[in-house]
Order: sequence, then C-alpha cells, then structure tokens
Amino acid sequence: MRKAKKIASGYRMTLEKNDRLGFIGSSVELPTVFADAKTPEKCYKATEEALMVAVATMLECGQRPPQPASARKRTVQVNVRLTSEEKLLLANAAMDLGFKGISDFIRNSALNRILTGQVAMTCHVAPRTVSKWFDTGQMKGYRIPGRKDRRIPVSELVQFMKAHNMPTDEPATDKIRVLIVDSDNDAAESLADSLRSKDDYEVQIAQSNFETGIIAQNFAPHVLLVNLSAKDINATEICKSIRADEDLQTIKIIAIAKQLSNSESSALLQKGFDDYICNLTDGTEVVKKIEKANAIIY
Repeated sequence: MRKAKKIASGYRMTLEKNDRLGFIGSSVELPTVFADAKTPEKCYKATEEALMVAVATMLECGQRPPQPASARKRTVQVNVRLTSEEKLLLANAAMDLGFKGISDFIRNSALNRILTGQVAMTCHVAPRTVSKWFDTGQMKGYRIPGRKDRRIPVSELVQFMKAHNMPTDEPATDKIRVLIVDSDNDAAESLADSLRSKDDYEVQIAQSNFETGIIAQNFAPHVLLVNLSAKDINATEICKSIRADEDLQTIKIIAIAKQLSNSESSALLQKGFDDYICNLTDGTEVVKKIEKANAIIY
C-alpha cells in the first residue's frame, strides 16, 4: 500500500461540481476512478483514497499503473491540429471540468476510452459489446448517479462469464471472501448467515486481533468487516497491520459503527479504512458497501 500511496499521491486530481452529489473527483491519469462528497475538501480526500486503492489493485494484479502526469517520464509530444473554433471549444470544456489546460483534458478523454476496456479485455471482446451487455441487462451492475460510468461487481462478472462459457482465470473466484471481526459471536454469526444466504459470499469470523491476523493470511479475504466497539479488539491496530503487510494490502477494510460524526468518519478514512457501515439491520446497505469496495470499474 505504501507504493500505491506514493504513486497515487502524484496524480493530478480534478473536481467537478454536481448539483445532486456536491462534487465529483477524478484524476487525469485514472479518469474512471472517482469519488463524490458534499464539499471540495472531502471530495479531494475521498478521491485520493479511491485512487490509492485502484493503484494497489493494479499492482496486485501485475498491471502497471500510469505514471503521474507531473512525472518527467512523458517525453513524447503529439501535435494535434485544430481549428480556432475547436480550440476554443476544448479550452472552455477543460476549464468547466477543472482541468489545467487543453492537453490534460485531451489526455483524460483519451485514457478514459482506453481504460473503460478493462472488463472487455477480461472477456476478450470489444468495449462496445460490454456496454451492450450492460445496457440490455445481460450483465448486472449499476450506474454512478450523475455520470455515465458503470460499476460491475466481481461476482456478477464471473457469473456472466461462466454462463457464457468464458474462461474465468481473471478473476479466479466467483465468491467474495468476507472476514467478520467481532467479539460478539451472536452478532457476527447473524451477519455471516445473512451474507452466506446470498450464495455470493464465503464468510469467516475472527474474535481477536491475533485470530484476525491468522485467518487473514490463510483465508485472503477481499473484504474485512470489523466492529469498532468490539470488546478486546483494536480495530485501528488491525487496519494498521494489514496496511503494513504487502500480502494483505489490497484487503478492503470496512468499519462497523453505531454512529459516526463527520470528523470521526474522516478520521477513519485517514487511518486506512476504506468505508464504514452504521446500520447493520439494513442488509441491502451492507451488501452494497461490500460490493462497492470489491467492484470492477469500467
């Protein structure tokens, strides 16, 4: 995660004002990775976290994340001839979307068309084919409010590939592995049973910091749910240990809390947590949070 953080910290972020969501943030280098928040400060932080997770995922999969736009590694210049009207149109669009200039806007748009082929590459088809599958409901997922971007959960992608006899070497499993960390065994078992009933989840439970470390190494969960108020469990230390372990850095850590203030939720994200859940009684919200953390963006 340190390497991912170092790479992502150099990315050039842009914020776009949205009437419903407040602000939507993305970057020049990874335009399909984004976040939203009500204020520019929170949106910047959320986008920074999303980029770090995306880079860490790419590193784990053996992919090479794009170099920061500020890095002195872009030595090739491409000249594009424009009419004065086209230049004015691009300049206005770049300014409206928060880009520093036309070149960043063009690079962002071009990379966006390339990076949206992630799912298409996995399925060995054209990006337009994936869009057709999604728009006709053949491939399940959901759109991001206010944007054209789509999210396709890993489990849905694998199920689709199996149904159409496509090789599923990427990714290698059709279930999301979830590790629940809670000293309250009844509460943990109840949540685990709720997830297992959906057939898309493989769930294990840990009831101490030590047990969490052992199970995490052997089980390799995609998502870890940890109860912040659990007795004799230090959630912050668990998060810190996982982020420091190169083999576990890509685990998404979601905190379980009864209630959090804005400052408390921000502090959690700064400590390395990916998200938080305040209402475990809403099973739909729990699943939504897990799938959001484990989703493939295209």
